[in-house]
Amino acid sequence: QLWAISRGAPALRRALMQLLCNYVAHCAPAKCSLIAYSDARGRCLIALLVRAALAEARPPAAPMALPLWQLHWRCLQSLATAAESRTVLLRSGCIGAAPSLAHRLLLGAKERDEP
Repeated sequence: QLWAISRGAPALRRALMQLLCNYVAHCAPAKCSLIAYSDARGRCLIALLVRAALAEARPPAAPMALPLWQLHWRCLQSLATAAESRTVLLRSGCIGAAPSLAHRLLLGAKERDEP
């Protein structure tokens, strides 16, 4: 429920992501347990994380702030150390989409840096 509530509240999403990062980094069973819990559409939390990390902002929504986006990826990195989580990550297309996403991010940073 917190995931859905935090969608429109960046400060809450950041706090939720920090908690989740610590939870999965320091508790091996936690990584597996996240697959068991799903939203109303049957998507596990790992799938929701992937979707958020790969999503492009649609007008009028602003793009995800870089620190929040980095938290999503840190959490996914930690989750990738568990076999069950890796299976979800591979099925989600996350690994295949990462290069184009990084390219888009780097191009955006370059455009922001140019006068």
